[in-house]
Amino acid sequence: ESQDQIDAYTHEMEEIVDLRARELSRKALQLEVAAEVSGKIATILDPHAVIDEVIELIQARFKIYHVEIWLVDWDAGVIASGSSKPRTSLPPISIQDTASSVIAWVVRHGKTLYVSDVREEPRYRLDPEFPASRSELAIPLKFSGRVIGVLNLEAEHRHAFPKDEIAVLESLANEVAVSMHNAQVFDALETANRELAQTTLQAKQASMLKSRFLLNASHKLRTPLNAIIGYSETILSGVYGEIPDTALDRQRRILENGRHLQALIEDMLDLSSIETGHMELSLAWVDLKPLLEEVTNAARALHQTGYPDHDIQLRLEIEEPLPPVWADVDRLRYILINLMSNAVKFTESGEVVMSARARKDVQISIKDTGPGIREEELTYLFEPFQHQRGSTSSEGKGTGLGLPVSRLLALMHGGDLTVDSVLRRGSTFTLSLPIRPAGAAAMPDTARESSA
Repeated sequence: ESQDQIDAYTHEMEEIVDLRARELSRKALQLEVAAEVSGKIATILDPHAVIDEVIELIQARFKIYHVEIWLVDWDAGVIASGSSKPRTSLPPISIQDTASSVIAWVVRHGKTLYVSDVREEPRYRLDPEFPASRSELAIPLKFSGRVIGVLNLEAEHRHAFPKDEIAVLESLANEVAVSMHNAQVFDALETANRELAQTTLQAKQASMLKSRFLLNASHKLRTPLNAIIGYSETILSGVYGEIPDTALDRQRRILENGRHLQALIEDMLDLSSIETGHMELSLAWVDLKPLLEEVTNAARALHQTGYPDHDIQLRLEIEEPLPPVWADVDRLRYILINLMSNAVKFTESGEVVMSARARKDVQISIKDTGPGIREEELTYLFEPFQHQRGSTSSEGKGTGLGLPVSRLLALMHGGDLTVDSVLRRGSTFTLSLPIRPAGAAAMPDTARESSA
């Protein structure tokens, strides 16, 4: 009898050990499978591909009857199937429907819900395509404490999910949530990049169309306008006889406005040519001193004839030695005359000083004691059709294109045009040009000597 008891006890212990060994083996397999699933989905960057891969792997490795992943749309207040092949038998679920939906309950509470027997669970919803379901395990997918979805598993028999398996699946759900979030972020970034690229392309196309329109319109306007200006100048010269006093002022206004419109058209042509890439620079080494003197004299003439009531002094200051610059002299002259003309127009008293010096690059500055520019206007000062210093009584002077064209020309030379201004204290515009730009021809000996 004693031997029989020993044998019985031994047999019982062997069964316990065998059962425990099988449990450990099953748990090891589950952990191995969980690691495999985590490894495979970690590098997938398509949200639907992550979901499809998770469903397939869990279903195959854990031998589960049905696996589904639901995604939460908090803005819309619904939970929908995340599979790339959505089924009509799975309509979206309201997040508020916690009384009749296991999925909604898990989303609202952020906790795992295990239904060992679905026939005793009023919140269980039968999926017509999987009528054999007898137990359900719904695990929240969380990222940074926020529920982004639900991993839902259903088995064909009751009490199908032991505690250790639930723990493994919950751990796996955490990995799935991270992979899904990363994939969603990557997908959103890709979508944003595509939309940005499309928007940028459309903006470029619209800009090109605008530039071509301006180019064509400017050319068509130029011929009749030149005729109007020519006839006005001829009439004012007295060729056709003396002009009555009542008509003289109006005739002068016709000529003045015609020239203003001519300047606008020329600026439009330049702007369009630059934006469409049609403008070419005739580059050569330019001795700056004669050019700066010429521009200063032109500004003095403008002051005397156009703005004699402005009580201003014009000065030129050159810090020697001043090296030549590799530039298109006509375009450079345009920039400087535009800057000096603006200074004369907007400065009613004080002084306008053009200075030049060489540091790492050549800097030509035009400083005035005019009304200055408001800080908020500085951000769009170099945008087309924005009148300089619009907050002052000088509003409306100029075409609104001179500064944008000047800055684009400066950039084409490898330099820049910048502004520093304080309201009611004046402005300083600085043109910077490289001393020895890449691709420049060898500097003539005479130019080297003058800059030494």
